[in-house]
Amino acid sequence: MIRQTQRLSACTHGPHGSSQARTDGSGAGHRMVIVGGGFAGLAAARALRRAPVEVTVVDRANHHLFQPLLYQVATGILSEGDIAPPIRGVLRSQRNTSVVLGEVEDIDLESRRLKLNTLGLRSEIPYDSLIVATGAEQSYFGHDEYAEHAPGMKTIDHALELRGRIFGAAGCTRTAPSGHSITATRARWPPSPVSARSRRSGDCAYPASWRGYCGSQSTCSS
Repeated sequence: MIRQTQRLSACTHGPHGSSQARTDGSGAGHRMVIVGGGFAGLAAARALRRAPVEVTVVDRANHHLFQPLLYQVATGILSEGDIAPPIRGVLRSQRNTSVVLGEVEDIDLESRRLKLNTLGLRSEIPYDSLIVATGAEQSYFGHDEYAEHAPGMKTIDHALELRGRIFGAAGCTRTAPSGHSITATRARWPPSPVSARSRRSGDCAYPASWRGYCGSQSTCSS
């Protein structure tokens, strides 16, 4: 984690260790490109909200994923939308920030350009400084065969796959002892604190330490 943080810090500077000025003569502001709309990418973008730079956030998904609550999606307590607000919504109040949907295929360090693939449409984005915060993948420590029996918990697809396995094992289509279906019985269960807060006006479903990242609640503070 320390080495990864050091690499991300180094990516924000030019080859000589300092931020480079624009040399194209356009007179526009310093172009800061952030690859990744996760916690690190959003934290960097928010830290630059008052800086004299042009911030572009690039992500292959159009949403930010709050991974700590994936287990609640996997167990059916929350829906996918509850933990995946649009990145544009999260950063909507930042005038110096734009969001681009696309997967980075290559980085040209010499010309300082990102090569993107957006649903088959290829484009390039120039930058002066670059932050790479693409996150991490599930690791099985050299035993990838474990994935068949132990799905990861890094994406919404992982959570939905695990939900299907859990509900399938529990026999959700069977009838409860009272004669009501499992779905009807579950409706009478007390809601989770997070789910209840998300439905209550003027409150935020995210933990207090991460409020402001959801982008869907008007009362979230930055």
